Amino acid sequence: MLRCVALVERRRPGHHQWEGGSFDYGQKWWRIRQQALERDGYACQHCGADRDDLRRNPDVHHCQPVRSFDRLEDAHTLDNVVTLCRSCHRRAEAGTIAVSAEDKK
Repeated sequence: MLRCVALVERRRPGHHQWEGGSFDYGQKWWRIRQQALERDGYACQHCGADRDDLRRNPDVHHCQPVRSFDRLEDAHTLDNVVTLCRSCHRRAEAGTIAVSAEDKK
């Protein structure tokens, strides 16, 4: 079931969230991220690729962008995140695929 990476460090100019420095998502993020990976079986909830296919853990995407919250910690809830492979995560960020809490693989 699809549910709704955060980038801890904005690495380069041209990235959609680049602001010229690092950004701390806080301890709650790391707990929610781990819970989402476990909930979603370490698999992309859009295409189904798992960590064995990817040779890494999938990303965890915020359905409602972190920047839309007044308080950072309010963005980090299990019903606002979904596990996606890097490719699907990029497409979700670009708006070429839609992900939501109610969609299924």
